[in-house]
Amino acid sequence: MKRLLFLPLCLFLIQCAETEKGNKEDFAQGKYEAGEQAIEEKKVKGDTTALSLTELKKFLPTTISGFKPVGELITKEEKETGNSWTSVEQLYVNGNKRLKINIVDYNAAYGLYAGAKAVFDTRVDNIEEKSAPVALRGNTIQGWESINYLSSEATLIAASKDRFIITLMLTNQEDSDQLKVFFEKLPF
Repeated sequence: MKRLLFLPLCLFLIQCAETEKGNKEDFAQGKYEAGEQAIEEKKVKGDTTALSLTELKKFLPTTISGFKPVGELITKEEKETGNSWTSVEQLYVNGNKRLKINIVDYNAAYGLYAGAKAVFDTRVDNIEEKSAPVALRGNTIQGWESINYLSSEATLIAASKDRFIITLMLTNQEDSDQLKVFFEKLPF
């Protein structure tokens, strides 16, 4: 009798797995098509290159809510055939708290941008970490927030204008609320 029940259960689970696989493939295909459309729209507008480091640096605040920059500005620029991107990163300090802001312009590397956004669908909730998607600026910007309970570090990642990935990390935090306030002060 148990074997008779086991076989239908296995067939049901296989069917569910196939349906889930199909749903994921449809979802991935939809994301790919949306990415292709975004690339074509950028080509029509003539907007196919990443900002220069000089221009991207202008997005970083000189100070933010009492946090002052320390250390050298970290910059990176990659130019490959068909792909180019630029990034700037600055560390800020206020007392015992450290804030890191990283901005990447993936305008000429949409595949990398889409890959970076893939984390936004991830949810984790356990003893070490809690992370989930988050809507910013009244649902106009898609993001992801994470709290690491072991290190007391909060992270907020946002995707803006189909090209920018903005990452804010703050130490000595129990939630990401302060990062959301900081993000609102950035020009995205």
